[in-house]
Amino acid sequence: CEWYLAEGGRPIYMPEGFDRQSCRAADVEQDVPVSFIGAAYGFRRSVIRDLIGHGIPVQAFGRGWENGEVSAEAQMGVIGRSKINLGMGGIGYSEELTNVKARDFEIPGAGGGVYLTSYNADLAQHLTIGREILCYPHRDEMLELVRHYLARPEEARVIAQRGRERCLAEHRWLHRYVKVCEVLGILEERRP
Repeated sequence: CEWYLAEGGRPIYMPEGFDRQSCRAADVEQDVPVSFIGAAYGFRRSVIRDLIGHGIPVQAFGRGWENGEVSAEAQMGVIGRSKINLGMGGIGYSEELTNVKARDFEIPGAGGGVYLTSYNADLAQHLTIGREILCYPHRDEMLELVRHYLARPEEARVIAQRGRERCLAEHRWLHRYVKVCEVLGILEERRP
């Protein structure tokens, strides 16, 4: 945003959102310990391999994984069935460069298992880490968090519920559209 401001632009920083109608996890038994939904490229294969190598039962879905691609509807089933929904916030082939993704709001907003993803300072502006989602700065911490919350499923459920409530209250696409309309002067700005 600073680059655009320096050039006289009027940028609006806004992450993606989610649609609560299409992102709704199935209310089913959580029989998948850990899942990951996304294509198998870059560092992602080695992350899954590391978890499996440490005895973590993880299932990966998407192009290039043994389970293959799953439809949007089937993804909601996976999210609902998973105790831990793993995210990888890295960009391309880098684990260090991260960005906020739609999935960062879709998974917690859908309900289901707790969301555990790469630490990202921008994401921490939108969700409270440790209270509404879980984040790991490195793979070692990811492994520790997975083990901790698999052994404490009730704690994971509480965090997942808080994340869902926050996403429903603040991170739907509707909230993003309202913000744009406020900035454009179409709607009067809401006071917190």
